Amino acid sequence: MMTLKQLITSTYNFAEWRMSLEDIKFNKFLLQPQIGTKILLATSRAKSSGKSGNKEYVTLIQFLGVEYEEHEPSDDEHTAIKLLTGPDADASTVYLYDPLDGNKINVQVECSCSDYYFRFAWWNYEHGCHYGRRPRPYVPVKGSNRPPVNPDHIPGMCKHLNSLVETLKYNKIPDFK
Repeated sequence: MMTLKQLITSTYNFAEWRMSLEDIKFNKFLLQPQIGTKILLATSRAKSSGKSGNKEYVTLIQFLGVEYEEHEPSDDEHTAIKLLTGPDADASTVYLYDPLDGNKINVQVECSCSDYYFRFAWWNYEHGCHYGRRPRPYVPVKGSNRPPVNPDHIPGMCKHLNSLVETLKYNKIPDFK
């Protein structure tokens, strides 16, 4: 497992690769509380305009060990984020009282872009911070003289995931104290 702070630091320490977040756009992100398992799932569809055209990628960050409250905070309590547990009118409401501490909260991430898959998915899996199925390990193409894209086996996030993290940080989910 890795905390969000560790994953961000690992990504920015990845010397061969610098990301530009300017070309990433998403209309919205969705927060899905999973109360019984203490998970908060943040998902978005990121559009990236760049070399690959105007493609859309699914990004996902799963926050682990999230504490929810079922009662609405009173006026003297601190601010809370109101979350619905489902899309319909019968969904119950839960509250996230304290911002998630980005320095301590463990996360798992995934993006549908090929950069994430080939650069980080396997190494994230090895470090317990990849969400979803076990990816195939990175194996260089036989006869290719291209160097590996992640020779130091560093876990990290693609620009789509980084953009989602920045959006969540702007909305104080999570907070870095």
